[in-house]
Amino acid sequence: MICSDRHISDAERFARFVQRNPFLRYTVAFIAGILLQYYSGCGAAVWYPLFYGAFALILFSFLYHKRMRMYGDWIFAVSVSLFFVSGGALACRHYRRNIDYEWFEGKAAYRVQLLSKIKEKENTIHFKAAIARCYADSSVANVQRDVLLYVARDSAAAELKAGDCLVALAEISRPVKSVFSNFDYARYLAVNGYSGCGYVASGQWYRTGHEELGGMRQKAEALRSKLLEVYTANGITGENFAVLSSIVLGYRATMSEDVRDEFSRAGASHVLAVSGLHVGILYGLFLLFFGGMLRTRMRYVAVPAVIMMLLAYAFITGLAPSVCRAVIMFSVCLVGDMLRRQRSAYNTISISAFILLLNNPMLLFDVGFQLSYIAVLSIITFAPVMSSWFSYKSRIAYKAAQLFIVPIAANIAVMPIVVYYFHLLPLYFVLSNIVISFLAPLMIYLSLFLFIISPLPYIGSAVAYILRMMMEVFTSGISCIADMPYSTSVIWVGFWQLALLILVVFILLWIVKCFSPKKMLAGVCMINLCFSVLCIDKVNRRNDDYLIVADGNSLAVNVVSGARNVLYATDSVSASYVLSDLWLKYSLPEPEYIEDDMMEDNIFVYAGKRYMVMKGNLFRYMYNTADRLEVDCLILGSGVFPADRLFGKFLDINTLIITPAVWEGYHAQFGQLAEKYGFDIYTVDEDGPYIVSGSSVCL
Repeated sequence: MICSDRHISDAERFARFVQRNPFLRYTVAFIAGILLQYYSGCGAAVWYPLFYGAFALILFSFLYHKRMRMYGDWIFAVSVSLFFVSGGALACRHYRRNIDYEWFEGKAAYRVQLLSKIKEKENTIHFKAAIARCYADSSVANVQRDVLLYVARDSAAAELKAGDCLVALAEISRPVKSVFSNFDYARYLAVNGYSGCGYVASGQWYRTGHEELGGMRQKAEALRSKLLEVYTANGITGENFAVLSSIVLGYRATMSEDVRDEFSRAGASHVLAVSGLHVGILYGLFLLFFGGMLRTRMRYVAVPAVIMMLLAYAFITGLAPSVCRAVIMFSVCLVGDMLRRQRSAYNTISISAFILLLNNPMLLFDVGFQLSYIAVLSIITFAPVMSSWFSYKSRIAYKAAQLFIVPIAANIAVMPIVVYYFHLLPLYFVLSNIVISFLAPLMIYLSLFLFIISPLPYIGSAVAYILRMMMEVFTSGISCIADMPYSTSVIWVGFWQLALLILVVFILLWIVKCFSPKKMLAGVCMINLCFSVLCIDKVNRRNDDYLIVADGNSLAVNVVSGARNVLYATDSVSASYVLSDLWLKYSLPEPEYIEDDMMEDNIFVYAGKRYMVMKGNLFRYMYNTADRLEVDCLILGSGVFPADRLFGKFLDINTLIITPAVWEGYHAQFGQLAEKYGFDIYTVDEDGPYIVSGSSVCL
């Protein structure tokens, strides 16, 4: 709402806003505690005294409030804030302690129970699995942790299902975040309750039995599987099955990367994850039937009924976190209506966020959690102001305008986060949201109707046919939008660039909430300054040169020199996965791949230093000179043994770089050789990518 009182300062206006939304500041304090604990790693000796001290101070200020006069309010406010900050830190610490686990280094035998199938790919099948025991070094360790298990795909693995018990030989660990990517895979695993991930090769597991899964989430998975069978029984298969099961039931195991990419380019990927949009559609349907009862004393019956229906939908979608947070949000709204309490949207959102974070503090780092709450906050902040800019002659005109206003308002604050994580800026998101607004509700309603009447032979087939036709129209519409010229803009944004973009959003908020010519001019100047800093930073980055020995699963050496991008790798697919964000950051072209025969003796010069890449024991037949070959830096790949004569007879080096392709069992022996011959050693697995800035590359 545009400010009507010009005499109120921005500080007073902000103070009134905070006073009207008390739970917002408590949730912000709780979030601050989570962030402090996550990044500082402080122990219980810090947070427990602060927690109990703040609680005692709250009681003291409450009991002696009148005696403290004007200072009582301040003491109470500060003590409550400290209470929630320390509470958030303790909740984060407790959750992390239940997730973190020191896994055995190298392969070990594990007793595993498969909890659910998550995704099927060309070469692997992903399972959520519970690790019960670890058998390694003639000892048995009770683990009791959940992991993400990659099982090599073959005919036997294709028959695995939830509840199967296995003994598998695997190497389980927590992945290390790549310095080139904004996405932290290890944190993603922690958010979803995984203590690590592991790979099981074909033939290195055997099935020991099957146990029916207990627990609410497992029962929800079983129910969802039965509902998915309704789709296949009615001829909904292939791409239509993948999209519809994702939209209605949140099941994305069969969705191909091509379909995901298409929806991302169209700016419609949010519809594939069951979230507030889907729960809101059902909420509107339930209000259509129970809306009249909410205005009478029957609301004490209607509200619990609607909440139970929303919980039932959350159950059949597998109790996904995105659905749970939306159900909590709408339930809080309904309870407020039932009690005839005047509610604030900011308070409602804060309560739902607090409940979810109290259960799982790591949700704060979940991309879906961030996007959903930021989108809702952006809509309730910007949409009313944008709607007030126009006049509507009818309710139909107002509804039509909302089809454009709501997605634009949501994307004002969401786009910086989307660009930061996914590096894509969809330009036709308004068009895709119009398609979603018309067809998504109908698809959800028809699907729920199909689940109910599917046993009826003719009616069920007719509904399934209509649903298939609707899916064809929906996927064709999204495909057309994705294939339009300039449908997406590929942008790389780092952390500080993200901070500047968020600052731009706050400046826009300041302008639209309290519009005045002076603030408009000041805001435009500040926005221009932010974008100028972004452009200058991009130009400076473009002039940098680097040599990088990347982390990953193989040997990868990348040289960035001006506009030239050169890659030497034993596995180009793995190297591209690790380095693609770096190439995007520097706006580099596709790399030119070089082979062994393109370098004399596998040696190249960078920044005046000689680098040798060695894979296999080439020194046995390649270097037969009397004098040792002088090399500044030796980069080791697979198949190189820690032989004494490699450094004593053939090579004279200053630094040895051990890539992830080298077997871990050789690391200690290479360390002994480093002490003997006086060269430095750098292990990419432990120390991260080896990065050198310089110029004058010669390949």
